[in-house]
Amino acid sequence: MDSISQRLKEERQLRGWSQRDLARETGVNTDTISGIETGQHEPRPSTLRKLAEGLDIEVRDFFQEPALPKAEAPREAGLPEWDTAVRSARELRERGRTRMEGLLSHHADSRDRQALREMGALLNEAQAARNALGENLGTGMAIPNPRPATTRPGETFPVPAWEEYVAADGFYEDLKKMVFGAGLFIRLTPAGHEVENAA
Repeated sequence: MDSISQRLKEERQLRGWSQRDLARETGVNTDTISGIETGQHEPRPSTLRKLAEGLDIEVRDFFQEPALPKAEAPREAGLPEWDTAVRSARELRERGRTRMEGLLSHHADSRDRQALREMGALLNEAQAARNALGENLGTGMAIPNPRPATTRPGETFPVPAWEEYVAADGFYEDLKKMVFGAGLFIRLTPAGHEVENAA
């Protein structure tokens, strides 16, 4: 996510704004802005949208890098990683929700601790899938949008790479809601997610 932090800082400074000015324009907390600019905080899709709107740019602009000299190939080196990240995230979304429902049902019936461990592992997978897309999002954004540009004022087309990242982030959040909705607790440890019975 280095390109995001660098681009955010550049766009803010181009306008002569302090982080507090940017916070006022976007409604994003100053600490969050500082964390993003220093690379200590990974912005959520909703935060990036607010920042883009406040700066009057597109979300995709956060992921664009300077134009390459014509002699260089246009970012083809990163495409296999992006394609792998997309494929993995989609496969996980296809089976993950049903898997979580099964684990929650099994745990409700038997109070099996192994089901809790498997829920944690599934949450780890969902987070890793989202992070892999985030790490390669710049490559995905560089892929030409198959939808034609429009000249009609106010009309926009979805950005496929951004949609993939938002879907993966939403899926991860949905799995967490399922766990919390079942009255369970999620603890984040250095090893990842641990699902526990609520006290």
